[in-house]
Amino acid sequence: MHCTVDDCEEDATNHYTWAWGEEGACCDGHRSHLESKAAQLGRSISFAAASDTDRPPAKQSYSTPKLQRLDPELGKLRLSLAEAQARIATLEQTVEVRDVQIVELNRRLMRSGEEPPVVVDEALPHAATTPGTEDAKDQKRSQRK
Repeated sequence: MHCTVDDCEEDATNHYTWAWGEEGACCDGHRSHLESKAAQLGRSISFAAASDTDRPPAKQSYSTPKLQRLDPELGKLRLSLAEAQARIATLEQTVEVRDVQIVELNRRLMRSGEEPPVVVDEALPHAATTPGTEDAKDQKRSQRK
């Protein structure tokens, strides 16, 4: 068997296989050439010793992937998930806008010199009191996490 690289007439001493499946045979001189090329491409190449009785490796047949029919319920669930994720993203943006508004209102309140009001949030399960200062922003973020 002869080297298949660049129409070389030397006897092949190695079989090689590229990461993408291309196979061939090469002599010792072209092995270093192929290793260098693999390094330049950032891809892997593997070598196996060849003997006189070896034939070039046979190409593997490729079969196309089969399409599977999915349950309609799965499609509905995926659609619901995508809608929920979009809603969550919208709500997160709204929360960010509200946080910025709270900070701005707190700055105005501090400039005016008045005492910040204490707010009792009955909607929270533990009915926490949240001062109307910038610390409220930190407390809300820690509650969300």
